[in-house]
Amino acid sequence: MVTTRKLRAGPDCPVCAHAQAHGWWGQAGTHCRDCHRSWTSTVQVHCVVCHETFASDRVARLHWTKAGHLHPGTIAQLAGHDERHGLVWRRADGPRWETTIAAQRAITSRQSANFNRTHATSRNG
Repeated sequence: MVTTRKLRAGPDCPVCAHAQAHGWWGQAGTHCRDCHRSWTSTVQVHCVVCHETFASDRVARLHWTKAGHLHPGTIAQLAGHDERHGLVWRRADGPRWETTIAAQRAITSRQSANFNRTHATSRNG
């Protein structure tokens, strides 16, 4: 079951307090001053109306209709997943985020190995 995020008041939010004092969030990524959610993904989308976070723009578009804005919990195609920075809405029929991350890590590992092999040869040769 997915629970609704509890909002913190601005003065109680350490990230907002840091931004007010220093001019930046004090952490990687970005932050919503209204709901005080932080995230680091460059792919995720945060809705400024419902303050829910979506895995991508394409997923976020599912909660906007011609009739207006719908809460993602009412949309059968979406499923909420508790992730590192909080709840993220993803397509219910899509790949699990763990699988996607594992695949990306495997690709990155292969790219790093190829890079190291190529540059080791040029340094030694």
